[in-house]
Amino acid sequence: MKYLKTFEAYMAEAGGLEAGKYEVAKINLETAIGLMESKGYFDQIEKGVFSRNFINLQKLVAMGKTKRKDMPVLSGADVSLFAEKLSNGLVDVHKPYSDFTTKGLTINTTNAEVFMTAGKMDGVEEDDIVNAKFEPIAANKLKPIQEQIYFDECMGFLEHGLQKAVAIVESKNSVVSSDNFIIDGHHRWGFAMLFAPTMKFRCLSIDLEIEKLVKVALDFGDALGNARNK
Repeated sequence: MKYLKTFEAYMAEAGGLEAGKYEVAKINLETAIGLMESKGYFDQIEKGVFSRNFINLQKLVAMGKTKRKDMPVLSGADVSLFAEKLSNGLVDVHKPYSDFTTKGLTINTTNAEVFMTAGKMDGVEEDDIVNAKFEPIAANKLKPIQEQIYFDECMGFLEHGLQKAVAIVESKNSVVSSDNFIIDGHHRWGFAMLFAPTMKFRCLSIDLEIEKLVKVALDFGDALGNARNK
């Protein structure tokens, strides 16, 4: 299988990360301010601005219904591969499905090559081509699906200083659905909503609505062998 070596390289850099300690949805503003003060971060943002942003972030996080363990895990390299495979119609996204898909293909690295080509095995040449393009989207135009967003992980970007943190976040690829829900990049988005709500992400915008996209992205991450979050 010509893909396996590449998949092993992706597996080495992808996988579940440790969860944070302070969920945005479960802490109050006073706790968030205390954590900011303990790090001396109010030299980078005015406390009143931060307070308004935190309250707004809590309201948005309440929209999220998906648990961390049920989220796709994609590395930076995986995102580009995801775009390539979807754009070329290689993932069996739409009916009619191939025999491999209808039989409930078990996703693992031993059949990853099949998963990444099943879109061409269903008898219809172009039915699985999905528009997937990189474009900048402002953080405040995006919506979360993950309910477990950790304040300490969002705040942690400030360790580099606000200007550098923004540059780091802007340089990473996030994945979003056609209806502007976030699939990958919730903590980068959380950082932006707290400290720079109008900043623009480099997003892979995929022409699938969230309900369909999250299932496809989960299977894709599983096919690469990426460990799920715990």
